[in-house]
Amino acid sequence: MSDARRPIKAVLLQIHSIAGLALALLWAVVGLTGATMSFEDEIEASLNSHLMRVEASAARRLTPDELVAQLQKVGDFGGVSAVAMASDPAAAAHIRFARSEGGTRPSSVYVDPYDGHVLGSPRGEDFFATVRKLHRWLLLPGDGNGIGRKITGTAAICLIVMLISGLVLR
Repeated sequence: MSDARRPIKAVLLQIHSIAGLALALLWAVVGLTGATMSFEDEIEASLNSHLMRVEASAARRLTPDELVAQLQKVGDFGGVSAVAMASDPAAAAHIRFARSEGGTRPSSVYVDPYDGHVLGSPRGEDFFATVRKLHRWLLLPGDGNGIGRKITGTAAICLIVMLISGLVLR
């Protein structure tokens, strides 16, 4: 390399290093929260094993519509957004609720698929909701329409630019 290019390369390498250090904290947060989210199902299954199993019965399991109707008799949970029923006869049904007008979502519940009684709300849901918001939007207001989404999106593009520029500089 010619002597004229060395100072330019040194300056670019310094800029690359400083930018990488500044972005590293953000990338670490996104990486750690992403790793945590990848084990969400296993962690929640461990925390809620007592809610997820029922006594298998020869009786007919209720349909999702019957479960929702039974649940509405017990209390006002709001609108149902999802009913998950496994093929395993000893698995409880998991019911998730839609957001209210205020934007809050009631905690989901596990329900006995044979008689429709509520087994309880799972632990860990609020924690993982916070982890998802941190991962996607850095807990900044506005959720998907806020500045946090723009920051994480820009950081992802910067990661690609930093990888390519790092290869070129080395």
